[in-house]
Amino acid sequence: MNLLRSPHTVARACQPHPLRGQTGLTLMELLIAVALSSLVVTLVSGVTSFVGKRYQHASAHQQQADDRAHILRRLQHEFSEIVAWHVTRSDRLVYSSSYTAPGEKRDPYTTTLLCRKQAAGSEYDLVYQRTQHTVSAQGTALKGEPPTTPKAAQEISVVTGLHRCAVEFGVLGVTPASEARMVHWVSTPEPGDMSSVVQFRMALSDAGGTHFPIIVPKGEK
Repeated sequence: MNLLRSPHTVARACQPHPLRGQTGLTLMELLIAVALSSLVVTLVSGVTSFVGKRYQHASAHQQQADDRAHILRRLQHEFSEIVAWHVTRSDRLVYSSSYTAPGEKRDPYTTTLLCRKQAAGSEYDLVYQRTQHTVSAQGTALKGEPPTTPKAAQEISVVTGLHRCAVEFGVLGVTPASEARMVHWVSTPEPGDMSSVVQFRMALSDAGGTHFPIIVPKGEK
């Protein structure tokens, strides 16, 4: 057995076998890898964007719900401290209230509950507006007409997409059958009935026919 090898034999023995050594990617494999990487990045970006939009939508929806709940609580306080009615129509109520929330300035203001028809379609929005007024040098009483220097109004949509939104008038009268004094709800009271109106009702119903009226007492302080 010949143990001696020529230099060429030793050099060939030290070279890696072409099937055993590390080989590079072909052009086709590289293109496929790049395409798969781009697809993964696109999918991840799409999922991230979708989750972000859903989170923003949920946050906005929750904020709207909080605003509506706050307005409904405020209305209960305003109704209990109404000092003057300025407009009572089938589409709006405008009044002054002496209620001020904790931390608010005691500047006079007027509140408007407005049934606003949407620009497209036949649905309505119940809108709450509050307009602050500056007090003159002599002072302005809340009784009677509201002050004449309004500031910018705060406006919040309390309920949207209503099938019906209208102001109804609760007239206190005697029923012919029982001769008992009861409140009758009418959409258009007679001129002589206005002195007998004791309540207002925001008649609200959604597209499903669910009714959720808001009752407003007419009493003044």
